[in-house]
Amino acid sequence: MKRFYLENLGCSKNAGDGEAAIMSLVDRGYLWTQDPSTADILILNTCGFIEAAVQESLDRLFELADYKVEGHTKKLVMMGCLSQRYQEKLESELPEVDVFVGTGYLEEMADVLESEERFHFDKKDTVILSGKRPLLHLPSAYLKIAEGCDNRCTYCLIPSLRGAMRSRRVEDVVEEARSVLKQGAKELILIAQDVSRYGQDQGETLEELLIALNDLPGKFWIRLQYVYSDILTRSFFETMARCEKVVPYLDMPIQHVSDRVLRRMNRRTTKAQIEQVIDWAREIVPNMALRTTVMVGFPGETKEEFEELMTFLEDNPFERLGAFVYSDEEGAPS
Repeated sequence: MKRFYLENLGCSKNAGDGEAAIMSLVDRGYLWTQDPSTADILILNTCGFIEAAVQESLDRLFELADYKVEGHTKKLVMMGCLSQRYQEKLESELPEVDVFVGTGYLEEMADVLESEERFHFDKKDTVILSGKRPLLHLPSAYLKIAEGCDNRCTYCLIPSLRGAMRSRRVEDVVEEARSVLKQGAKELILIAQDVSRYGQDQGETLEELLIALNDLPGKFWIRLQYVYSDILTRSFFETMARCEKVVPYLDMPIQHVSDRVLRRMNRRTTKAQIEQVIDWAREIVPNMALRTTVMVGFPGETKEEFEELMTFLEDNPFERLGAFVYSDEEGAPS
């Protein structure tokens, strides 16, 4: 029976994909090990969002490749966003890799490993797995409520890597929540490329999902990541405040506040709208903690627009703030 080791890099959405891939392989009789030196198959779930993430993925890939020389590893597999992004371009650059897998084969990982084909990129519209799986981040558990993104920010490659947004049904997410709570989870972290637009593609809403999860029995928290300010309403914050299991925390990347820069980024919001959402959050949800990320150095950003962003952050302090320098990514419209 073959042993496999799977390592996740990048964001929490990748972590959820890795857990799903592990379960699909275990269900097919593969043995999961957390020690790469004992594995017959090494799988690296990569991130390809920005250049720094690309380099981290490649560095780790080369480290794992040493096990093919020093250990008894027979197969090295590269999966995830970096693989999907560069596809066959990697063939000549990475001869150490035996199999390249894109972002859409979580359920078919066993078929991929048993195939004679080296490249697996065609499928992006993957079924979002649910149910019992290894929870690698207890007491927290990631619940992926949607896959893909329709926003098409000009600096971002996610739509080309992950496809259009596809939401899960409310009842499917609730059933998975029951499963992970039974396994010991005390915090449910809702993740997607755009959590705030959950359900729009099938006539459901994020508010409906929060209410349904909040009604589950037991003592646990619900946390939201990756919401976009342009779609948040006063009603949304009122629902947050009523749901006692939803923690007063919101991860809301604004990227910038200059209206001109926001338009060039294809962000569907304005500075005034961001200010309104922050006001609602502070007013309606007691003890709200806001986290955001901003980007500096976007093409065409002027000194005055940079100063406008800095002034905004001083006037509207966030509890957590991440700042990134613009990364010029091949294939991104910006």
